Amino acid sequence: MADVTMDVRELTRLTGVIDWVLDTETEDGDGGTTGNFLFPNDGKTFLLLYADGGAGETYTFTGVNDKYGRASADLNFALATGKTGLVGPFSPHLWNNVDGYVTVALTTKHNTSKLLAVRITDIGLNGV
Repeated sequence: MADVTMDVRELTRLTGVIDWVLDTETEDGDGGTTGNFLFPNDGKTFLLLYADGGAGETYTFTGVNDKYGRASADLNFALATGKTGLVGPFSPHLWNNVDGYVTVALTTKHNTSKLLAVRITDIGLNGV
């Protein structure tokens, strides 16, 4: 199974994505693969989700052991068909794998479901 490594859309606090489903960084839910989706995370990253297809979609975020060896439980986030969700930000010490990525698996993997990783930067108009 091959995983899909996602790029992150950088946004300032004053910008946005007008039509995020058509954004060049948006991934289709099937990703052309049977693997998981991975996105780099620095603690300011969110995942925009759109569920499409029969019964909607369940997104499972894989938790990791913290620096003391305590396990972080996985997070299951369910969306009904035709709904949009936003998950994050993700605390790196609870969600990042050893390479600095968050892992998310989709249950139904519809090619019309969408995922977009977005990061809110600290830079805006006049340094705000």
